[in-house]
Amino acid sequence: MKLLLNLKGGSMMRFLIVAVFLAGALFGQAVTDAKPFAPAIVSRYIAIDNVCAWPNLAVLRDGTIIATIFNKPTHGAGEGDVECWASTDGRFWEKRGTPAPHEPGANRMNVAAGLARDGNLVVLASGWSLKPGKKPGASPSLGAILRPWISRSADGGRTWTTDKLTFPAAEADQSEFIPFGDIVVAGDGSLRVTCYAESPDRRIKSTQRTNKVWMFRSDDDGRTWKTMSLIGDGHNETASFHLEGGKWLAAARQHGSGQALDLFRSNDDGRTWQLAQCLTEPAQHPAHLLRLRDGRLLLSYGNRIAAKFGVEVKISADEGATWSESISLVSDLTSGDCGYPSSVQLPGGEILTAYYARGVASHQRYHMGAAIWKLPAAGALPISPPEKEAAVLDLGSKRELFVDDYLIDHFVGKAELRLHHPVPQEIAITHDAPWEGSACGYHSIFKDGDRYRMYYRGWHLTVKAGKLKSDEHPMFFCYAESKDGIHWTKPELGLHEFKGSKANNIVMVPGPAGKMTLDMENAAFFRDDNPQAAPEARYKALVHSRKPNGLAAFKSADGLHWFLMSDAPVITAGAFDSQNIAFWDSVRGEYVAYWRYFTAGVTDEKNWKPGGHRDIRMATSKDFIHWENQQNLSYGDSPAEELYTNAIMPYHRAPHLLIGFPTRYIERGWSGSMRALPEREHRELRAKFSERYGTAITEGLFMASRDGVKFKRWNEAFLRPGIERPGTWFYGSHYLGWQVVETKSALEGAPSELSLYATENYWTGASKSGALRRYTLRLDGFVSVNAPMSGGELVTNPLTFKGNKLALNFATSAAGSVRVEIQDAKGKALPGFSLDDCPPLFGDTIERTVTWKNGGDVSKHAGQPVRLRFVMKDADLYSIQFMP
Repeated sequence: MKLLLNLKGGSMMRFLIVAVFLAGALFGQAVTDAKPFAPAIVSRYIAIDNVCAWPNLAVLRDGTIIATIFNKPTHGAGEGDVECWASTDGRFWEKRGTPAPHEPGANRMNVAAGLARDGNLVVLASGWSLKPGKKPGASPSLGAILRPWISRSADGGRTWTTDKLTFPAAEADQSEFIPFGDIVVAGDGSLRVTCYAESPDRRIKSTQRTNKVWMFRSDDDGRTWKTMSLIGDGHNETASFHLEGGKWLAAARQHGSGQALDLFRSNDDGRTWQLAQCLTEPAQHPAHLLRLRDGRLLLSYGNRIAAKFGVEVKISADEGATWSESISLVSDLTSGDCGYPSSVQLPGGEILTAYYARGVASHQRYHMGAAIWKLPAAGALPISPPEKEAAVLDLGSKRELFVDDYLIDHFVGKAELRLHHPVPQEIAITHDAPWEGSACGYHSIFKDGDRYRMYYRGWHLTVKAGKLKSDEHPMFFCYAESKDGIHWTKPELGLHEFKGSKANNIVMVPGPAGKMTLDMENAAFFRDDNPQAAPEARYKALVHSRKPNGLAAFKSADGLHWFLMSDAPVITAGAFDSQNIAFWDSVRGEYVAYWRYFTAGVTDEKNWKPGGHRDIRMATSKDFIHWENQQNLSYGDSPAEELYTNAIMPYHRAPHLLIGFPTRYIERGWSGSMRALPEREHRELRAKFSERYGTAITEGLFMASRDGVKFKRWNEAFLRPGIERPGTWFYGSHYLGWQVVETKSALEGAPSELSLYATENYWTGASKSGALRRYTLRLDGFVSVNAPMSGGELVTNPLTFKGNKLALNFATSAAGSVRVEIQDAKGKALPGFSLDDCPPLFGDTIERTVTWKNGGDVSKHAGQPVRLRFVMKDADLYSIQFMP
């Protein structure tokens, strides 16, 4: 290989390697005696010399190829910049500009780059602070990860503007984000990019630090960014690729041992991700994905396997479902310090793949290498099947809702999961009794035989001239009941005295209890359906003990007279400053508790110094007294948020599913919009005592789980604050009560519906009385598979079932439809159950049996792995169930 350095190319320095035919002496038989699937190397170059590079290629609208690189010949242990180089053909390169010049004592070297919709170049660049070497003359070492900068160029990379402040800050207990790979334009016009983060303690070995990778989103063409979804926990450098519609691929480098590439797939526009298969052997990473002009996908990745150091590629002709065997593109590098390929297709059809290397036999120093090569024709590449096949789900005869991606293999067309929202109805109850007041909350509601029970905190708060008054009366827990879940009464229980009278509905009062001091700030009550529960403990509750801090266990035979089960708190590790709930889980055969904690700091009766953010913890128990298996909840693709109540419960129509309605707490600060919200004067009064009391807002979320720990949490609000009116858009409003109940529909002849209840007028100036509004939702109506009139499809994962018929909960327009096909596990329609055999279903019903031309009996396929294909137009599918 002959190296020529032309150091004076006009006013710019140029590095040029003359194209050299790759002879067998250096590159084996890659060209002259090629296998059918071997690449045809046209030429290879040392494209940019004396740089570590880690190149990222992009093509401008005028055809210019841009390489964004790290400009120093060191693997990060030194100061250096992110530079932008340009070429018209992949052979000749010139430096154009510097998107991210480093700060003193640091480097800028971690890069994601791409074109915005307006054609501008956008570069995200993070880096590292540097620590001096331990000995004189020793190289520095990496310190802390630096927050990414957002750089933008409108002139092809020559000049740059840089925003150093607005990229999202680090997550809790994680380093700053590290961008990687291409910036991609999504189907909705937003820009997407992947970034990863690691645990920041550099004293821990790098292979033992936690790594997580997220997709980020920009809705203003790359000027600002926000976290969108978690792709992988235990992964870092990740290449993302938009297929079509809402379909995405992400090739993620495993962290720790192995470090192969895992392929993730998203069918809902990047909101959630599923692990599809492992793509490579260990030590083969990271990746780049490219759509070729013939429609195939090109996966290129570094190869750090000894004696094979270089770059390999794979091809997929079916949108990433299957891939060719590995194709060795470069295999003669002298160090495993190599790879990080990025590829573009040239106008003549050849492929340019840039990579970095520490050296080849004839050139022992860092450089950006470039290979220009041709791909074998379609059909000439042996296909490797996916390493991981989809597990077969056992549905039995359970009702299944689409509250997560459990059933979903993939969508086609414009089908997607859609979160629905409860519809406001009447005020169910007004807290206007003297022992109630403006700060009533933490409602527990459940159906008990032929009546509905409700428990809630009675309390009153007022604020005047920056002073908060909370001692008008102590906190109590009160009781109400209903025959229909709609009209509620407050019975005179005669149990506890208030201002000389027992004519009230107070069911529990604060004060000493056992070795505890109860404060009645929050509590949760439920009917215990454990068949082994003693009659005197048919109802149970968790009540907050302030001293010592924890949760006290109570029991009752009638739900009105309550007695301690233990004279000390049964759960003590937490903050407990919210509604803390427990229930009997009939599916798992144990009690489950969920309570409030902070992710950092100290919260006990002596020290209240919370840190981190508000979150949820759980534990299980066999006897309601001894609790074990404490775990913190996780939320998949959802970012860390401040969560108040959790309102988790088994869904009564599908008790294997746990659903929850956490309250999201957001401090918005003062702005024109904040001042335009209802009751500005009262809001400003609250803020004089504590700004967050005036500028924080709360709303209801929805989440679901199958194991009680890992939840799919929908990031969009389930219960928004709603149209602006007095008593809304305040901190404390729209807390959803614990438990959902069935109630009769107001529409004559319509099926029952779900009733949910949420707070209003919480500690506002509009009223001295808080209120609880009822909301309704169709049965199973939390989330649906939705398709517009243009159509969409859902194909499920392989599943087995028990039963004779398939029933759907669905709704269509008058012109809409749903059709169902039953397939074998490989996706082939079963005879008699094809799409053509299924007449369109239309209507709006909680339960409809699917029929085909030969009827609706599916029993002969019970117990066999099958897939369900739903083809829909202007329709929503809420749940399915195989039934006797």
